[in-house]
Amino acid sequence: MRINRKWLWGAGVLAAATALLAAGMPLTTLILLAAALACPAAMFFGMRGAQSGSSGMASHPDMKKSSEQPPSSTDSGSTEGSEPALRT
Repeated sequence: MRINRKWLWGAGVLAAATALLAAGMPLTTLILLAAALACPAAMFFGMRGAQSGSSGMASHPDMKKSSEQPPSSTDSGSTEGSEPALRT
């Protein structure tokens, strides 16, 4: 059976907030702490799938083919589109 981890994270956060309130932390401090941690938490949970290697241009098959080929001999000395060097 697979457990939905969103429920576990939510229960953990709720338990931590309840423990901090029971220990005597003021509610306003807890709210400010939650607001300060909202952005890093969103980045952590939003970007966790981006490191799997399944996205990005490096895994695109067409991009790999073009980057693996050596440059042709006609491209090596081409100055087309660039300005000529100034000589004095």
